[in-house]
Formats: sequence, C-alpha cells, structure tokens
Amino acid sequence: MDQQGRTSAIDQHERTAADVLKDIGSNLQQIVRSEIVLARMELSETAQQARSAGVMLGGGGVLAVLALAFLLLAGMFALAIVLSLWLSALIVSILSLIAALTALSRGRQRLKAIRPPRDTIETVKENLKWMKEEPRS
Repeated sequence: MDQQGRTSAIDQHERTAADVLKDIGSNLQQIVRSEIVLARMELSETAQQARSAGVMLGGGGVLAVLALAFLLLAGMFALAIVLSLWLSALIVSILSLIAALTALSRGRQRLKAIRPPRDTIETVKENLKWMKEEPRS
C-alpha cells in the first residue's frame, strides 16, 4: 500500500497459491465431467450399432430355422415320391437358406465393425499422463 492507503496494481493481480489450487481443481473437475459426457455419447453410439447388428442376426436366425423346416419338409415330400410337392418345398427352403446366410453374414460384419470408444480412452490416458507430469514441471 502507498501512503494514501491504496493497494498497487501489482498486489491486485497477484494470486495466492490457494486460488491457483482452486482453479486447478475446478479445471480438473471440468475435464472429468467432459470425459464422462464423451464416454456416454460414444457408448450410446456403440449400443445403437450393436442393436442394429443384433436385429440382423436375429432375422438371419429366424430365416435359418425356417430354411431348416422347409428342408425337412422337402425331405418328407421326397420320401413320399410326390415330385411336384417336394420340388416346390426344396426350392422354398433353398431360397430361405440363401436369405438366412446373407442376413447372418451382414449382421456378423456389422458386429465386427463395432469398436470400443477409443477417443475417450486416448483422451483419458493423455489427461492422466498430463496430471502426473504437471506438478513436476
């Protein structure tokens, strides 16, 4: 303070260690909150992709069961030696099997394409590394 009781400009702009630590704590909390929001968004996207793959796999599974049923019907009608009935049942079963294999293949491809939330994992690793190194510098 000068003779008139005023604080100088330098005193007003200096921050205490407690203020700096409060700011660091606040910034770290904000970083953690942001990471949680990012993780939730990425997990939601991953769940949506898994749901889509599951629908395809489920549809393919149903068609595979139907294809098996028609193959069994074709065998039954073939044993009865009624050419027109078993031939039509065989054609339907082969077409059902092709559709089932196609749906299962596409569902499997979609399931393989799902990846963990790599962006969040990398960012958290970087933040942890920064937090470990920052106090030393």
